[in-house]
Amino acid sequence: MIPISYGIVAGGIGGVVMAILIHLATLISVRGKHLPDIDAHYLFGRKYSAREAHILGIFIQLAFSTVFGGIYVLFVNYNILFQNFDYLYIVLFGVLVWLLKGLIITPLLGIGFFGAKEGKYVWFEMFVTHQIYALAFYVSITLLMKFA
Repeated sequence: MIPISYGIVAGGIGGVVMAILIHLATLISVRGKHLPDIDAHYLFGRKYSAREAHILGIFIQLAFSTVFGGIYVLFVNYNILFQNFDYLYIVLFGVLVWLLKGLIITPLLGIGFFGAKEGKYVWFEMFVTHQIYALAFYVSITLLMKFA
């Protein structure tokens, strides 16, 4: 059995990579304009400024990333959906996380399914960033299993 801590650490690393890339893309503007801000501006009954929402969004993203990393290890350890740490399984996991966030989390944040209220291509941006997360998670978990 693989220690769940490996998944938590690898998930956290994937989340950091994803957060950095999202932040950089926002700063340099990928499509000639800034990417849509899909941060939650209302949470726990309080309205947040754009800066507060961005920072809070990063922390929430990191929390989700570490939790999902731990969940993946549990799935592998108990042979639920995924049997090992092959890259294709992790890519599929990235797709499932993207679906979960797009169908449940973004509507709860008030930005519609897959962030549709924020822009026409937000669903694709979310998909790409979740695949980047999957790649970073794969590299991290592979290195942890090899060297830790």
